[in-house]
Amino acid sequence: NIGNVLKARGEIDLAIDKYRAALKVNLNHVDAHYNLGVALKEKGDLVAAIESLRQAIKLKPSYTQVGNALGNILRERGDLDAAIDCFLSIVNLNPNYDDAHCNLGNVQSDKGLLDSAIKSYYQAIELNPQHAMAYYNLGIVMRRQGKLDEAIENLERALEIDPMLVSAHINLGNTLKDLGKRDLALESYERALKIDAKNSDALFNKAIVLQNLGRHQEALQILASAKLAYGEGTRGHERTEELTLKSLFIVNHESSFLQQLERINKLGFTSALVGSICSRASLRYSVAIDNPFCSKPLNFVSLKSLSETVDFESLFIKPSYKLLRDKNISRLEQKLLVKAYQTSGNILGDDNYFSKTAKQIIRDEVEQYRKTYFNRPEGFLKYWPEKYEIYGWLVQYKNGGSINPHIHEIGWVSGSIYINVPKTLNDQEGNLVVSLDENVNDASIEEVSRAELVVRTGDICLFPASLHHSTTSFESEEDRIVLAFDVLPA
Repeated sequence: NIGNVLKARGEIDLAIDKYRAALKVNLNHVDAHYNLGVALKEKGDLVAAIESLRQAIKLKPSYTQVGNALGNILRERGDLDAAIDCFLSIVNLNPNYDDAHCNLGNVQSDKGLLDSAIKSYYQAIELNPQHAMAYYNLGIVMRRQGKLDEAIENLERALEIDPMLVSAHINLGNTLKDLGKRDLALESYERALKIDAKNSDALFNKAIVLQNLGRHQEALQILASAKLAYGEGTRGHERTEELTLKSLFIVNHESSFLQQLERINKLGFTSALVGSICSRASLRYSVAIDNPFCSKPLNFVSLKSLSETVDFESLFIKPSYKLLRDKNISRLEQKLLVKAYQTSGNILGDDNYFSKTAKQIIRDEVEQYRKTYFNRPEGFLKYWPEKYEIYGWLVQYKNGGSINPHIHEIGWVSGSIYINVPKTLNDQEGNLVVSLDENVNDASIEEVSRAELVVRTGDICLFPASLHHSTTSFESEEDRIVLAFDVLPA
């Protein structure tokens, strides 16, 4: 009991000493093992925490509260299979334990078992209709599946139950941002910041929306606050530095921009966004600027036929058309697209849409691309992420459709698989254009800064994510369909 008081006061080391003292008196004291495990977890000693909690379960297998704590620690350590087994044993012992169902859903979500996760969250809600976290996590999974309307519905329900749930406000904002509802997204971030004025994620995402709205001076102010909130050495801090560079470039403040670029180079990280801006700045300011990501990205564009080596019809074409017929998947109409729309969520995130074989083919192509160029002295190859996710979506172009030049700022390598390119197109229609700058039609730089690729059904194209890319318009009653994807550092 003294240990519990000390733990509540934040005196973790003293609490641990008391629990250990209790175990010297009675080695079979279940609560002492349990509380020692919780305290060790708070201290960050996860291995010792797991050992203590397992001792408590060994002494009292029906102590489901201990199992719940153990499952969460196993998840934190990344031992997802053991965590799932742990939570399954808990809900078998106590089918009415709503938190265990919710936590089981969290691990299933981590594993990419999204349908199973949804069932677990619904089970938690059935047991406890006021379970805010079950609604919240259900909203997160729905967003990942591209079911944005359902995601919003669940996030709003979570906030009805717990209006102080900051993460729900932020993720509601992110979902609204996905739908292009930027003003509503800003309102969600503002509500989060009223609860936690220094919340780094709320500040960061607010800055992104301000940039999307062209309000770069405001974005710079918010990014300065986000940078402080994240703290140096974090990926969030690096992202604020990148976005600061972006806004300074767009407002064309050359001296501040060059100072910021020097700062980023000293911090020693790189990204597609930094690489893209370096390429554009070299053209704008007519000066040589070292590019830490890729100095000559046009030399790293790979185009090949995938349909010559795989069953393209069954692995890619049929699943794509089935997905496009799915009314539950939200369609996004964004300003870059002309007479076209794209699916939301990550359609390569689980096995609901494309098979494991299809996803492995994409991963194999990415690895082959890396091996082809691995000895070239470019940052994106030198610092290739050890772990990465492949995030994909479909784009469906109607007659006259196209997409304007853009990059995928958080990608490492971007790719596209051509599900259907109308056969009636000539060599000037429906092509992929890759370029160093968004001004692809500037005649003064066209020859050295762009390339136009004629693509056909079954082709796959890979290129550094720092390259701007777009498509030329086409005239056909047949839709042009592309499976686009990014390699995202995990």
